Amino acid sequence: MYTSVRERVETLNDLDHLKKQIEDIRNQLHAAFQGKCKFSDPEVHRLSVQLDRVLFEYQSCLQSSFMRQFRCEVINPVLWRDIELFPLYQQIVRLTEPSTEFAYEATIRGKTPSGKHIPPSVLFRQAGQEQMLLDYIARHIAIREAVPLIKDSSLLFLNCHVLSLQAGFIFEDVSKLEVPITQLVLEITEQTRIKNVAVLKRELDTLRKQGLKIALDDFGAGFSNFGLVEAFQPDYIKLDRSIISSLDHSDQSRRVMEGMVAFAEKVKTILIAEGIEREEQRNILVELGVTYGQGFFLGYPFILTKKRHHQRKRDS
Repeated sequence: MYTSVRERVETLNDLDHLKKQIEDIRNQLHAAFQGKCKFSDPEVHRLSVQLDRVLFEYQSCLQSSFMRQFRCEVINPVLWRDIELFPLYQQIVRLTEPSTEFAYEATIRGKTPSGKHIPPSVLFRQAGQEQMLLDYIARHIAIREAVPLIKDSSLLFLNCHVLSLQAGFIFEDVSKLEVPITQLVLEITEQTRIKNVAVLKRELDTLRKQGLKIALDDFGAGFSNFGLVEAFQPDYIKLDRSIISSLDHSDQSRRVMEGMVAFAEKVKTILIAEGIEREEQRNILVELGVTYGQGFFLGYPFILTKKRHHQRKRDS
């Protein structure tokens, strides 16, 4: 726990101050893009660098407070192999046609031999090599279990840790994947700093030539926002839920979203809005031209049980 009430208050004040800075820079970027500026323009580049720096400070502060709260919950690195891993799937839908099959995102959960569920924030906080192996196993479980779910035209979004990406430790054998690589989308999270973008780009380019698609996850909540878009040219950008949460009651959030739509059109990528929890949010996103979304309003994460397998067969 926090060592004092004062320490907690100071941390919350720091986070609030940094959030306000992030909001102000995003508004400036929005105004620049509305003014037809390009990413290569000096002012836009300066703002994007400044945004990266403030986001880094925010994440560091957030991580520090998190570690103080949960420092006693780290899994014994020897025992994590006894944990049962299982996937959850959540629909990503076309906002104007939510019943149309488009894609699912796979996330991994774990539980101990006694049946106790482990929070993802604890499960995926391992040492380097252990983290890579856990990430690798989780990805292959998610693909294998999704076979009854993924149809010919639908996609499966998979999370991948930066350590695995940089080491090329992504798939064992592409030709033996239970779901064709042309139907897989690898999500690169922005909440971990990427140390060597050039190495990572080479690994991704190799997989893209075989049909893999790339998505930037948590866009707007992590590191190197616009720099990664320029480097990786992602097929999809998944907008962090923090951008969506106040969309239906904040003119400022709406302006930021308008700027994101304009930005996506310029860099030729497709936006996916995460964390849609209300119909009003969905309606505004449709009005602004966002094509895809996911969130509790559109469908909760689910375990693909045998019963669900049979139901899907009857429906298809």
